[in-house]
Amino acid sequence: MTSLTLSDLAQDPVEIRCRRCERHGRYYKATLAALEGVEPGTALPDIANAIAQARCADWSELGNKRCAVYFVELALK
Repeated sequence: MTSLTLSDLAQDPVEIRCRRCERHGRYYKATLAALEGVEPGTALPDIANAIAQARCADWSELGNKRCAVYFVELALK
């Protein structure tokens, strides 16, 4: 099974939220693609981790234990 990538999302900008801290925002796909560690074809779960690592105060060096970022467009389906 193949994970979805940014190109699979119809919306641009992409709406992102966190289930734990309720932070949210909209990011253009180009901005997300420019995050460190994101290459063309990077799976959305890996992009979510990159977002958390770059922007979340609750990110832990031991792993993404407390951040619960998700792509709103996918949650609505």
